[in-house]
Amino acid sequence: MSTLLKPVPRYIFCNIEPVLLFAGFATSVISTPTYVASLSSASRPHGLLPTEHILALQLSNVYLLLAFINIFVLNTTSELKVVKAYLSALWWGDLGHLSSTAWCLGREGMAAASSWTTITWANFLIPSFLFLARTLYLLGVFGSDAVVDGEKFE
Repeated sequence: MSTLLKPVPRYIFCNIEPVLLFAGFATSVISTPTYVASLSSASRPHGLLPTEHILALQLSNVYLLLAFINIFVLNTTSELKVVKAYLSALWWGDLGHLSSTAWCLGREGMAAASSWTTITWANFLIPSFLFLARTLYLLGVFGSDAVVDGEKFE
């Protein structure tokens, strides 16, 4: 594991996040029609159009790709600037994820949280948690970064 990260962010970014990404991959691949229908409480499982199927599988591939990039980058780099740049990029990705989900739901959909599906809740809660964790890390709330070979990396 990345010894550059303090224990809390290391556990979140090196353990929890890859597991969540693999779960997102598996969920969207194993039951693609149900996954697509679960993106909105207004949808029901149906025979997917080829475009819907392609988009869902492409999304699955992005989850899998992010899981592997996460594992490889955070477990192999010895440069703190790489870790910070990677987590900063994901911070922006979290904002995009939350914004696009909110935009697609619209005001009425956002206000009707009681009717959200499990997938819709996951689309908000998981990126919100990771966004908060990344924000706290980037602000230095978890403490100063590790010392490697007697030199503090900034």
